[in-house]
Amino acid sequence: VNSSQVLKHITDQKLLIEVAYVGPHLDTVLSYLDTSDTSYLVLHYAPSTITLKHSLVPIIFPECKDPLLQRDDKDTNCLYTANRLAKIVWSPVQDEAPAFYRYIQHFGFTYQEYVELLETYNMRVKSDESVDYDEAACAWLTKRRGATPTSTIYEEKVARLPLQGKT
Repeated sequence: VNSSQVLKHITDQKLLIEVAYVGPHLDTVLSYLDTSDTSYLVLHYAPSTITLKHSLVPIIFPECKDPLLQRDDKDTNCLYTANRLAKIVWSPVQDEAPAFYRYIQHFGFTYQEYVELLETYNMRVKSDESVDYDEAACAWLTKRRGATPTSTIYEEKVARLPLQGKT
């Protein structure tokens, strides 16, 4: 999202606000605002590590028409909607490792799982600033859930995949 799109969106929605571009300091600014009595609006996509960390409440702008398939970059209502996650696989994998290809083909996230993944990242960053996305993803996949957790998220996902044991 570039600044001209944000300004167009503010104008299109007739929002009466002051704009401050904070760049990479957004997290620091939000931490400060969280401790103040100031009202503020953040134009940011959700869910994200920022929106979850600061418990930001999403507001709904007019709906973006089909954001996952035919996103209109000129439609300001599409600026903060979900983006489609694409899986890209080297083409020989389909023929040389069909079981692995099927696994990749059927692996996916629910919205709630995506939020849990982002929250796992936020929790790890709280305790160690040097955490990267790969470490957070591995921690999420190996996390156990439920009152009496018996399997990891990874094991649950593998068990739900179709065509298990078939070549």
